[in-house]
Amino acid sequence: MVSTEKNIETLGERLKNYITAQYGKGKQGVFAKAVRLKDSQVSDYITGRTTPGGEVLQRFAEAGMNTNWLLTGRGSMTAPDMSPVGGRPPREQIIADLDMMEDQLKAIREKVKEYDSHKNP
Repeated sequence: MVSTEKNIETLGERLKNYITAQYGKGKQGVFAKAVRLKDSQVSDYITGRTTPGGEVLQRFAEAGMNTNWLLTGRGSMTAPDMSPVGGRPPREQIIADLDMMEDQLKAIREKVKEYDSHKNP
């Protein structure tokens, strides 16, 4: 018997849901860095302007995404064989987190400089 259930979500909606679930709301840029893409490319996939090709799908899979789920909506959004061992995040997530922390540290250093310049004119 063939299922008549329709898959309402588009590939772009699934990608956006994955990013939110795995990286946090509004963390599209972090995901883009983790999979070595420009933020605009990820935006194009989310909006449906373009569709990811084989190389990009491989990067998604390496980051832990179940690409079968991305393409069809079936199964789990994370690839069972790519799940972090011992609860540790995948390498790409660690790199993205470090990049984000570097940006935050830079902003803190700028605030300290600004504070010091006002304190000692």
